Amino acid sequence: MRELNVIDAPVQPELLQLMHSWRYHPAVVLDPQLEVLAMNLTAERLYGRVAHETNLARFVFGNPAARDFLPDWPQIARATIAGLRATATNNPRSAPLRILVAELSATSTEFRSLWSHSKQDPRASGVIRLRHPEVGVLRLNFQVFGVDDLTGQQLVVFQHAGTPGLAR
Repeated sequence: MRELNVIDAPVQPELLQLMHSWRYHPAVVLDPQLEVLAMNLTAERLYGRVAHETNLARFVFGNPAARDFLPDWPQIARATIAGLRATATNNPRSAPLRILVAELSATSTEFRSLWSHSKQDPRASGVIRLRHPEVGVLRLNFQVFGVDDLTGQQLVVFQHAGTPGLAR
């Protein structure tokens, strides 16, 4: 397996343009450490008050609002660990990942426990539930796409999965 040469790379302008054209599909670009590099307006509206979070792992394990926003928090926590473990496998010398894992291990007993025991594979697609403050619980399909092999960036796109609130 080839190790990623992860660099701080901007999101490709063409990808940003495409994302911002999607009025009904929230989209987020993440780096290998789950830093939010970009999100379209629909994603900002979806994430509401938590849209300012810059790292999904820090949000899941460090922000008390995460448990309310993510009704299926235990599953999301395990999926977050799986994503970070995939980064560790693909880029074992990643200094940013080591720093993030050390920080979360020091501040979250749940992270520390899951990191030491979880062996789940990351999910490339599925269904997620989010509790939006204005429209309630939403069920969304999601799909994760690799954007760039050199940077490890991923595009996560969401689609309405049968909850009427997203159309509001």
